[in-house]
Amino acid sequence: MARSQSAHGSPTAANAPPKRWYSSTPTTGWRAVTRPVRELKAYRKIALAPDQSEVVRFTIRAGDLSFVGTGNKPVVEPGTFDVWIAPSAEADGVTGSFELTV
Repeated sequence: MARSQSAHGSPTAANAPPKRWYSSTPTTGWRAVTRPVRELKAYRKIALAPDQSEVVRFTIRAGDLSFVGTGNKPVVEPGTFDVWIAPSAEADGVTGSFELTV
């Protein structure tokens, strides 16, 4: 799955915060481990001129959704994941969700 967001330049674009991709713990079903509400998965820092724009794209892979579970083994739990592309974990941005079955 890929998510993208358009980034637009501004007079202070050189100091603009990077675009960050966050995901949530699946919101359905039982969970083996309590996870953060939003986890930073990737980021892209781009510099744009005031009249310039660019699409920022992130690709979601199974490894991006895994965590170290009991027995120190990687685990990917099924469920509905929410994703955000935003300048920070607290900021609004582009959102979406998807269902993962394993």
